[in-house]
Amino acid sequence: MRYFWCWLFPPLGLLTCGRPGLAFVNLLLCCTCVGVPFAVLWSFLVARDFYADSRNRELIDAFQGSHGAMPVASIPARRPILAALPVHPTPEASEGNDDEEELPDEGLQRFRNPLIGVGVGVAFCVVAVIGFIALRKPEPRHSVVAEVSEKNLPTPTSPPTPTTISTPKPKPKPDTEPVKPPAGDGETLTAPDLLRRFLSSRESSKEHFNGATLTVTGVVPAPATSYTGGEVGFRLFGFREDGPCVWCRMAPGRDIMEARFPAGTEVTVRGRCVGVGVARGPAGTPLAKAEDVVLTDCVLVRDPIPAGTDHPNAIVQDGIEFRITAVQLGHPIIVLSSGRRRGLAAPTKEKQLVFRLQVRNARPDDARKPGAFTYALPGGTDAQLVDEKGNSFEYARLDVRPEPQSSVAEELVADPKTNWRFKDESTATTLEPDQTETYYLVFSPLQLGKGNRLFLKLQSSALLVPKPTTLVFRFEQKVVESLPVALSNPTPPPATPKTPSLDPVLEAKIATLGTQLAKGKTPTDRIKAAEELLKHGPKAKNATDALCQAILDPAPPVRVAALDAMKAVNPDLYGPVSIITTPLTDFDFQFDVFEKRREALAQLVKLKAEGQPAVPILVVYKRLVSRPGGWPHAVAVVKALVNLAPDDPAVVTVLVTGLLKDEAAEARFAAAKSLAWTTVTKESVAALATAVRSDPVPEVRLAAVDTLAGIGLGAKGALKSLEAAKSDGDARVREAAREAIEKVK
Repeated sequence: MRYFWCWLFPPLGLLTCGRPGLAFVNLLLCCTCVGVPFAVLWSFLVARDFYADSRNRELIDAFQGSHGAMPVASIPARRPILAALPVHPTPEASEGNDDEEELPDEGLQRFRNPLIGVGVGVAFCVVAVIGFIALRKPEPRHSVVAEVSEKNLPTPTSPPTPTTISTPKPKPKPDTEPVKPPAGDGETLTAPDLLRRFLSSRESSKEHFNGATLTVTGVVPAPATSYTGGEVGFRLFGFREDGPCVWCRMAPGRDIMEARFPAGTEVTVRGRCVGVGVARGPAGTPLAKAEDVVLTDCVLVRDPIPAGTDHPNAIVQDGIEFRITAVQLGHPIIVLSSGRRRGLAAPTKEKQLVFRLQVRNARPDDARKPGAFTYALPGGTDAQLVDEKGNSFEYARLDVRPEPQSSVAEELVADPKTNWRFKDESTATTLEPDQTETYYLVFSPLQLGKGNRLFLKLQSSALLVPKPTTLVFRFEQKVVESLPVALSNPTPPPATPKTPSLDPVLEAKIATLGTQLAKGKTPTDRIKAAEELLKHGPKAKNATDALCQAILDPAPPVRVAALDAMKAVNPDLYGPVSIITTPLTDFDFQFDVFEKRREALAQLVKLKAEGQPAVPILVVYKRLVSRPGGWPHAVAVVKALVNLAPDDPAVVTVLVTGLLKDEAAEARFAAAKSLAWTTVTKESVAALATAVRSDPVPEVRLAAVDTLAGIGLGAKGALKSLEAAKSDGDARVREAAREAIEKVK
């Protein structure tokens, strides 16, 4: 146990051996860092001697008990055990030498270990002091010779005057010494020039620019971002996209909205240069390059002007022409596009800022390359409007409400799932070559008048995946016009005249044949019904739905008979249906031989209501082409379904299944976008929430968030997923989720 205490706390080990004085000296030795090992060694030596003395005493006691008494005091302490045994001298050795036996000095033996410990401790203390003095950084010494004033220096014409060498009194230093500004203070240069100076000679540039206030002009490659602690920063483009850049950190107290301008905007900032290096980047944002130059306490020198197209010029992307034909302020008209009171209209409750977007498909009608274009309804992050002061206009299309007490308002309260559109706005989502449609972009006008110019940033749908194209339109605010005042309930458009009804007897017979074709017990009965319909020709057009269902019959002869009857009953529908129902082969998927099938889908969309009987065929066709090599064509099928029957439950089911199970990101993206045009169901909201939460592609998650924002109050079941999306890894998804939560709540 003593050895344990000697190792753990040496002074305590010495106390257990009965050496309080040595314990105090050992404690002093432990107070020095270098003396601890030697204090431990010393305590071990003392403990060893303690145990040796104990053994010696035990042996002496045992010997005295067996051979009689023996003077113990004459035996020196800590002597070997042989020295304690009785000695029987020989006659030669005992003659006259009994009193001359020399024993070791007992005092020296008693203080041997303490002296060794103290000596070693002192030696190491001396070595430590010498090492500290040797390694200490020498202080600069002043010259022994004092400075001599200029007036005491000898001149060439006069003999030198004796000078007295005296130590001058140090002059008192002022509280604040004037700091000389860097040589580059106040310079005006571009971001590439500043980077070029640092790359050519970093040391000289540090000396020239560090601490200097510079005015730098450059192009912003990405919007400003708010970092940890509320700090706002953005970059100025250098030489190339992946190369060094100029980091601009806004002055304290600046809001991110002040620096929220679109990518590609040319800005001029004034800030203090602090050099280069990753450690000087904004908090929580490691710089990508060690050559990045950092400006702090930045302020905007002049209003940013983003790169873009001035109104009324058009922007052409991938053969699609985008043009803003009018900018109007007023109450646009809401028109119901579904439900039992379809066509009912009423103006909006609040004034809105409306941009009329004209989209024209200018692609050539080439059979080798599909020319159809799909327009997707913009969400909260797809359309952004700002002015030159940085004021942002809220996208309000998803928040507009009809005039209170109007019939439209009552209908929307009774059935919130009722679809609506603006008056004179197109409902078409697919544009064929040389087709032109008009859509509305609606914003809240609260920020109108705070600036002189408007900048509309629009994400086009020319490329669904991977990243949409950014369009920027620039306007003078004086182009804003007033919308004409409209009546709350304008006269509904005249109903289209109905076609004259057939002979009641013939009409009943055709209905019976249609029922027999759909529900006949045997294939023979169904084939006979199809043949009878073929005989009646176009007069049996009311049986088109039954014929389309029969084309999906499990018996091949029934399918052939139904397709033959379709050719005579409804020739317009027979053409595209016969192409779509042609059996698919591996060759089609390997070489993307879908040109004729794409044309057939376009023909069905052009038929509009007359093409709706083919929806069951397209539902099955979508499942067949959803495989590698057919995903682009599957996207086209989804668009056709949404155009033909957006309210059909079967179409909603196909979109929900595609969003959750399709392997291709482009197919899931198309499904998420298309659900914005269909009837809202619990299944569709749940599928969109799942996509927001777990889809691996950011574009798909963003499309799902935008669709949920468009659904509004009907998407409350997805609030948890939207809350989780606020911490998504993609900044676009995080921002869209925050906006969507406000609309859903």
